[in-house]
Amino acid sequence: MNKLAFEELSREFGGTMELVGYFRECEPGVALERELVERMAMYALTLDCDFYCR
Repeated sequence: MNKLAFEELSREFGGTMELVGYFRECEPGVALERELVERMAMYALTLDCDFYCR
């Protein structure tokens, strides 16, 4: 994997990490490990969470 190329593309095109969840109970909690947050920042990724309650 070419990390520099991925970072450049993410910055140029506004990279997004999408998290979608379907839950039986509403208002779920979300915890992100520090390493994941650091890597997302390194690649200039936006986090978009879509949660749905069934």
